[in-house]
Amino acid sequence: MDGPLQRPLEGLVGVTSLTRRGAESIVRALVQQGEVAADRAERAVDELLVRSERNRSALAELVRRETERVVARLGLARQEDVDVLAARVARLEAAHEPAASEPAVSAPAEPESVEGAGEEGS
Repeated sequence: MDGPLQRPLEGLVGVTSLTRRGAESIVRALVQQGEVAADRAERAVDELLVRSERNRSALAELVRRETERVVARLGLARQEDVDVLAARVARLEAAHEPAASEPAVSAPAEPESVEGAGEEGS
């Protein structure tokens, strides 16, 4: 389907998710206006659907790339980065916690004062 309406239709189709019913409606209008031959209507519908999917995929990819670029520019961490760091922190915490089978180490008892020991009976 090449012609003067190709670019405007690509713009229309590229922004929306076109259903077969929608493509058929568009092509039916083009057939009535003489822009598409009636014997090429089914092929025109298929071409519109293919272009719609291609444009939708391209738009989704553009949005994904731009989002990643903005996130990188802002210095935000991706979920994957956060997950890696969380796993690392968990490993470090596990390595530094005393094992449950080890007795807790307590501070040694302070020795009794020997200063007044000889003065008690005097």
